[in-house]
Amino acid sequence: MFHPLFGRLSGEEQSFIRLTSQLSSKTMSGTTGMASTAVAQSPAEKKRADKDRLLTALVNVCGMPHAHCKTHPIALALKRDGIARFNMDFILMTAADIDGLQHKKEGVLDPLELNFKMIL
Repeated sequence: MFHPLFGRLSGEEQSFIRLTSQLSSKTMSGTTGMASTAVAQSPAEKKRADKDRLLTALVNVCGMPHAHCKTHPIALALKRDGIARFNMDFILMTAADIDGLQHKKEGVLDPLELNFKMIL
């Protein structure tokens, strides 16, 4: 299965997507007709959720270890380039943006390694 944002999905990821969609359709079919109240998020909550989405994508999709989320070269390069949120920054990156990513390594700006660029 090909996902427009994450590319090829493994069998386990496909199963998870199918299970999630089945659960959401069963949940929606069992509604009682009572009015529900939507809770609007504050701008600060939306910003925090968007930052969390970026961290989740980096850990789950890019394979960045959660323990190194502040010191990993990908995280350092994105932070240096001002990429802090998923929907507002990360998904808008072009190939040229990814190619130009740099991080500080031993006090010197170093281009991001090719294998990390390919992951992004």
